[in-house]
Amino acid sequence: MFVGVILFIFRGTNLYSEVQKLASFSVLKGLFLVGVLQAFYGLLQFIGKYSSNHNFFAITGSFDNPAGFAAVLSLLFPIGVYWCIKSKRFEQRLIFFSVGLVVFLLIISGSRSGLLAVAISSLIIFAIEFQLLSKIQNLKNLKLYFIPTFIILFISLFFLFKWKPDSANGRLLIWKVSTEMIKEKPLFGYGYKGFQANYMDFQAQYFQKNPQSKFKHLADNIIHPFNEFIKITVNFGICGLLLYLSLLSLILWKLFKSKHSLKSILLGCYTSFIILSSFSYPLHYAPIWLLFGHLTFVLFSAWLPGKKLSLLTRIPIIGVCLLGVSFITFKMNNELKWKDIAVKSFQGKTKLMLPNYAKLYPNMRHNELFLYNYGAELNVAGQYKESIMLLNECLSKYNDYDLQMLLADNYQCRLVKEIL
Repeated sequence: MFVGVILFIFRGTNLYSEVQKLASFSVLKGLFLVGVLQAFYGLLQFIGKYSSNHNFFAITGSFDNPAGFAAVLSLLFPIGVYWCIKSKRFEQRLIFFSVGLVVFLLIISGSRSGLLAVAISSLIIFAIEFQLLSKIQNLKNLKLYFIPTFIILFISLFFLFKWKPDSANGRLLIWKVSTEMIKEKPLFGYGYKGFQANYMDFQAQYFQKNPQSKFKHLADNIIHPFNEFIKITVNFGICGLLLYLSLLSLILWKLFKSKHSLKSILLGCYTSFIILSSFSYPLHYAPIWLLFGHLTFVLFSAWLPGKKLSLLTRIPIIGVCLLGVSFITFKMNNELKWKDIAVKSFQGKTKLMLPNYAKLYPNMRHNELFLYNYGAELNVAGQYKESIMLLNECLSKYNDYDLQMLLADNYQCRLVKEIL
């Protein structure tokens, strides 16, 4: 992506005309087709042609979890609905089949938030494209359209809750505990990754205070509250949440005021994103960031200047892109080294790999999963003091049941070693 931006800017072509090509419906069609391919991949996993990336779920697509798979399909779904409305004959039938395939995969993947997102985003697109709102001339027509809609929505929410009641109650528990976290630090929160570093302690305190809670069988290792707005509030406080909501409000305000030709698609996609953010964790996945960024780019592309960029403007932009390429390459290289070291450690070469872990530590010390892995390998090697130090460092970014058990094992083994 960065390389493409550099080449585009270096050419110095007319900015407006080139941007309009990138922001066209043709590009959105291509993105929807990528989503259809993802759906086909999920279907092949369902029928057993390919294995899932998760031991407990049959369908994950190319993601590690059905949540990412459902988020991508739900966010791209409004593009397919709009395309189906605007196309004719064989093309329309083909797109209708693709849209149906996406819905089918969301159903068998068990994504309730995904199904809710595609249902509401579809209603929005139909309302805009068929001008349903303009047909409401009086209170009688208002009741005719909106009362059945709200009844259907209420029944749907009730059905989705009853579909997986334990999962729904588990979210209620997480939100209840998260509320206690917010009360503790309401303004500025716990900082980046503050939720996953502190939630388990608050969950333990909750069950200490409520030993007979009906939620006790739902307690688990939790690293996300299944709600992006709650996570932002826990991490960055009410101030962070207001900033985030201001950004979303600006985007929606611009969209409502605009006469953009793709207004219904954009509004449908943003609606899907907001619904997913309320019940899942779409921002956990890089493709969602890229899709959200592209949708925002499509919205604001019309306000870009219709002229070539000056050399004075191009140079700093190219510099930033080059820094981005360097940073991503650096991170990728470290991740590949870590993978190679970890695989060899799992093969029984832990002591041989520890010097390599030590060399990688300065560049990976901010990655909590690396710290956990390094600390676990030190435990295997019998270096309990060093393992304790690494795991305590990890605690500031990540904390769960497994890490606490590993720490306990370190302290116990260290004590036994000192006694002997």
